[in-house]
Amino acid sequence: QYLNDGKGPGPTLVVTTDGHTVWKDDKQRIIDLHCFEFTDDGIVYEGDIFPSKTFSGIGKVGDITVSCIEPLSQVMLHLGYEHDKNDVHDVMLLCETFQIAIPDEYKEKSNFSFVLNL
Repeated sequence: QYLNDGKGPGPTLVVTTDGHTVWKDDKQRIIDLHCFEFTDDGIVYEGDIFPSKTFSGIGKVGDITVSCIEPLSQVMLHLGYEHDKNDVHDVMLLCETFQIAIPDEYKEKSNFSFVLNL
């Protein structure tokens, strides 16, 4: 579903489900939002169960500080499925920025190895 046609000002809602939305702004920057519910003891459910440490990250959307999935867990959540170019870009950027070892399944698909001195 689309919030607008992407041609006017303001964000475009690219994808939406009950617990997930992807927004793109006028500069083509993307924010991928997942909604999670925490139990009273801090465990998160979204189809799967996640330990609370998974959500210990802090990020920014513009000038707003937000809770997010910490970098290593973001990389781990990108494993075990067919990756597109956005997945490869995201994982390589996370690995480079946070000095995380590049998973083997991404080394094979990446053209960033010359940048990361692999």
